[in-house]
Amino acid sequence: MNVSILCFWLALSIAAFIDAKWGIVPNKLNFIMTILLPLLFYAEDPTHWKLRMLVGGMLFFSLLLAFWISKKLTGTAQVGGGDLKLIFWFGVGLGIHAPVAVLFTTLLFILTIGLLRVINQWKKGKTLPLIPFLWLGSVLTVFV
Repeated sequence: MNVSILCFWLALSIAAFIDAKWGIVPNKLNFIMTILLPLLFYAEDPTHWKLRMLVGGMLFFSLLLAFWISKKLTGTAQVGGGDLKLIFWFGVGLGIHAPVAVLFTTLLFILTIGLLRVINQWKKGKTLPLIPFLWLGSVLTVFV
C-alpha cells in the first residue's frame, strides 16, 4: 500500500475520532494534510495528481455551497469550519472515489437522523459530527 494512502487513512481516522469525541477537527491536522497529501500523491503519481486536486476542490466548493445555503435557510451554520477544511483533503485522498463516498456518507447521515427521530432522541438544534460519517462512507466505498 502507498504511503500517501496510509497517511490519508490514518489522518481521517484520527479526525473522525476527535470529531466524534469533541465535535471539532483540529486546524493543525487540516493544515498538515492539505499540504502533505497533494505532495505525497504528486510524488507517487504525477499523472493523476491534477484529477485528485480537482476532486478535492469540487468537494470543497460543494460543501461551501451547502454551508451557505443552510446558513441562509436556518440562520445557523450546519457544517463546521473544520469539516469545510477537511473535505478538500478527503477528495484528494480518495480521488475519483470521493463522490461515491460522499453519497454513502449522506445516506448514512440521513438514516441516522431519521432513526434518532423515530426513537425520540433527536432535538431541534442538535448536531451530529460529520467526519465519522465521512470515514464510514469512505470505508463503504473502498469495500463495496
